[in-house]
Amino acid sequence: MKVNKAQIAAIVATQYGKAPRRVKYLGGGSFGRAFKVKVEENTLVVKAFLRDGMCENEATELKILREYCPAKIPEVYFVRLKREGAPVDCLGMELLEGHDSFTNFAFLFKPRKQKQRFANAVCDALVRLHSHTSPKFGNISNPQYDSWQDFYFPYAQKIMQSAEELYTQGHLKKYIYTTAKTLWTNYDYIFSDEVKEACLIHGDVNVMNIMTKKPFEFVGFIDPLDSMYADREYELFQLFNLTGNAFKLYETYKAKYPVSSKCDLKCAFYSLFQEINCYLRNGSYSGFIMRSAVNNAKKQLASIPKIYQISDLPNR
Repeated sequence: MKVNKAQIAAIVATQYGKAPRRVKYLGGGSFGRAFKVKVEENTLVVKAFLRDGMCENEATELKILREYCPAKIPEVYFVRLKREGAPVDCLGMELLEGHDSFTNFAFLFKPRKQKQRFANAVCDALVRLHSHTSPKFGNISNPQYDSWQDFYFPYAQKIMQSAEELYTQGHLKKYIYTTAKTLWTNYDYIFSDEVKEACLIHGDVNVMNIMTKKPFEFVGFIDPLDSMYADREYELFQLFNLTGNAFKLYETYKAKYPVSSKCDLKCAFYSLFQEINCYLRNGSYSGFIMRSAVNNAKKQLASIPKIYQISDLPNR
């Protein structure tokens, strides 16, 4: 579905009773398109969603995360839905100052000490967010599972079953499927450590969703996805996506705060299964991110004392 600036302008005009002075496309991802909108002297972000139901979910996530996160989270201004007459589901929210850490390429060349201060600030904010817990695991607004595995095992199982169907149909490459299947075969070992706390997580803390401003200051987080009360390590695999390794975000979190003995293995599992799930939800995936997830999974699988192998599969 295409979303254009005229549609966004019309939604904002209806909301505020006056036409915006300017609408600028900021960019988009798998599930939405973001626009910077100026109404008189006020500037906001309007995000248009490509899938039904995601707009209301994100509005709820932002409101809850904003309450408990010490870093900035955009304030929600309004929600407009197709079922209410809008051309697309839209969320109007606060514009956080600065730029995302991924497109601020100059930051990649900053001195190591500056990068470490940035990583410390990001990880400290995440730990503060993760310190808010619930008696139950699951959905951010209605957690109802007694254990993390009560929630995550059937969730991962559905992803694996769908991956098997895609592979059989010739729609999923062998290197992805065989690695995912090997992880799944070793599930009991990978998840043998009990997850004792249901921690509040953002759900998509990669560098594209970490905002920074000059000279090199951490601002806050944007664009949560599937925020929930979860194993806090379910948050961490996003930290090494894209250019995250350049800032050593994952390594910093592990160095500053205790993690489980199988954190690296779990994060490898989470990472690959999340990429496959994005493919299932969106119909496409980033080859770069998928290959990185597969390679990391293979590396971590090599650390298992006795790995259970899957049968040889036919070439495709």
